[in-house]
Amino acid sequence: MKILSIETSSETGSVALLREGRIECEILFGSGDIAAHLVSAVEKALGEFPFDLSAIDLFVVSVGPGSWTGTRLGLSFAKGLARGDKNRIYAVTTAQGIFFGLREMKLKALCLVNAYGGKIFVSRFNGRFYYGSKYYPEKILREDLQKVCGKEDILLSGPALSLLPESVRRMRNVRIAGMNHSHPRAGINGLLALEKMARKIPSLPPDPYYGR
Repeated sequence: MKILSIETSSETGSVALLREGRIECEILFGSGDIAAHLVSAVEKALGEFPFDLSAIDLFVVSVGPGSWTGTRLGLSFAKGLARGDKNRIYAVTTAQGIFFGLREMKLKALCLVNAYGGKIFVSRFNGRFYYGSKYYPEKILREDLQKVCGKEDILLSGPALSLLPESVRRMRNVRIAGMNHSHPRAGINGLLALEKMARKIPSLPPDPYYGR
């Protein structure tokens, strides 16, 4: 199976090409002009291999939460590439991709996403990855994050790490994830989609998730 995975829900976008369950290439880009970066990244990824869009079996895309513009653009782009065939699209959430990427660490973790207006989306991970879970977040005030972190050892991940108050960074029980887990990645999302399909878990609806 050939998969093209698109991730545009955060300020670091990415495109990945997977073949037979392996990431063949992954291209990261900033989101200053995400539309232009996305098109060129897809063209570059496909240019590495002797096949074109017609040979892609599945398009994987993130529904967020995250950037309002980026998430909508990624979904619209994937739908366009799939020519409206929803059976060729597999959608995942931001937290699903983040937690799948750090599942082997077996640590309790939070995925943090900017909810704007002084608020943060928080998804919780208990150290064991559940393929059927959507890991939908709760929305909290940024000032309440210290309380949410509690007193147990916990790993903070996700694209809102840059918004962490200094009081949270100084907490002894808190670990801050490195670059590999600070933003969702197209390659990881593609691998996650394969694992979920192998377990006969259907795709989420390919519509933006903006939180509740």
